[in-house]
Amino acid sequence: MIRQAEAPRGTDEFAVLIVDDSILEKAHTDANELICPHWDHRQQRFVKGLNFVSLRYQAGDLALPVAAELVVEKH
Repeated sequence: MIRQAEAPRGTDEFAVLIVDDSILEKAHTDANELICPHWDHRQQRFVKGLNFVSLRYQAGDLALPVAAELVVEKH
């Protein structure tokens, strides 16, 4: 279905929202609510670090950051 919607439009007319869940590894920092073990899908293991989610709007050559949110561990 997505490929059908893309076909009639050129890349300069197509816009997307990109969601990225990332971990900034902080192996040697004391643990707290923000810096704690998170599952890293890329490494297939838990890593200690700062987990955040970002949202970006992309339309052709235009790329704009929309939002960023830190993931807080609830104890």
